[in-house]
Amino acid sequence: MLKNNLGYPRMGANRELKKACEQYWSGAIGREQLLLVAKSIRQLNWKLQQEAGIDLHLIKPVDPVKLQDLLERFSRFVVPPTEGAGPLPS
Repeated sequence: MLKNNLGYPRMGANRELKKACEQYWSGAIGREQLLLVAKSIRQLNWKLQQEAGIDLHLIKPVDPVKLQDLLERFSRFVVPPTEGAGPLPS
């Protein structure tokens, strides 16, 4: 089964990046600490998605050429309904 993720929250599960930005703006932490928080969130997000079996990532805004390639790749998995087959299951 192919799995795709069109977007994933970048703030962290508990809005860690937002809190780190606010600390940076107030002078409580430095630039290096802010970048470290962002990097650790990014690494954790990639790890969680990999463990969930996500095997395709598109970054918004999606490049039209990549999107067209994606649609062409997945079109071979789509079986058009036959006449009189009834409605698709929901």
